[in-house]
Amino acid sequence: MTPAVGSRVYAEHEYAFLRNRRDAEYWDGEGWCAFVTFDKSGVHCHQDKLSLMLFGCGKLLLADVEAKATVPHAFSSPVQRELNRSGLSQNTVMVDYRDQRGIDRLLTLLEYSDGPDEKRVTVADDRGLLYAGIRQSRTVIVRDDYVLDVFQVVGDSPHDIAWIIHTIGDPVIQWCSVQQSPGEVEIPGPGSWLRDLRVGVTDEAIRMRWSEDDVHLGMTMAAQPGTKVMTCGYPSSDEPDCPMTPMIIIERHQASTIYAAVYQAGRGDLPPIRITQREDGDDQVVYNVEGPWGQHRHRVLRLTGDE
Repeated sequence: MTPAVGSRVYAEHEYAFLRNRRDAEYWDGEGWCAFVTFDKSGVHCHQDKLSLMLFGCGKLLLADVEAKATVPHAFSSPVQRELNRSGLSQNTVMVDYRDQRGIDRLLTLLEYSDGPDEKRVTVADDRGLLYAGIRQSRTVIVRDDYVLDVFQVVGDSPHDIAWIIHTIGDPVIQWCSVQQSPGEVEIPGPGSWLRDLRVGVTDEAIRMRWSEDDVHLGMTMAAQPGTKVMTCGYPSSDEPDCPMTPMIIIERHQASTIYAAVYQAGRGDLPPIRITQREDGDDQVVYNVEGPWGQHRHRVLRLTGDE
């Protein structure tokens, strides 16, 4: 008998899985599965708190990447020590390109729901544990047609706030709505491992597309003024001419900001969608996601600057 598989939060490890297909349907590999981590640090920990991995259309679309070490004693190799454990290898946010601090406690689960049409989780560092003076939260909402990802950062002074993902496909053939050119942006520390950096700046919504085999992945991010969009290649190994994985860094220099992105996946053309922020209240941020399904309004818990 095929085991039933649905959405779940593992409280002892602070992992959340959101699945839009459950029971036997899960095993056909066609639905969404979003994995969010908010665990404490361990002996072999990576800097991956509030990170997202996303599976859909039979593929791992947003992966927790790692460059293979080709030298003996791979565990202590330069690429393992400098890059693989760093925040640059995770789908999360870095502040001033510094790695998160190690933490001895679990982060906060603010909400979790497993409804018939929508699966949702909100997790938060609401005590400024990962970065001093910085509070963060991530809300992930899974529906049949898309996944909404809202990452809020609240600080007490301006910082370089970098939102990072790694995707399917080839960096050479990815498509971006923002005009880019080769850049001389200096990303400190493990940034020297990245290749072929291209940079653009926009005040408009950001749209990107990637493809691998017959699967297409799309991302649409809500507009915010002064947004820097960087694309580059993440190395598959520590060899100079190794294949690259597409990596996207979206950066704003502000005290506080919100990154709101919608992911789509399919084997045919992806329909155009819009995401816009609507009027909100003191305790909520509201986003409309519009597409062939009509319009869905999503109310997201607001992260405030208060302890």
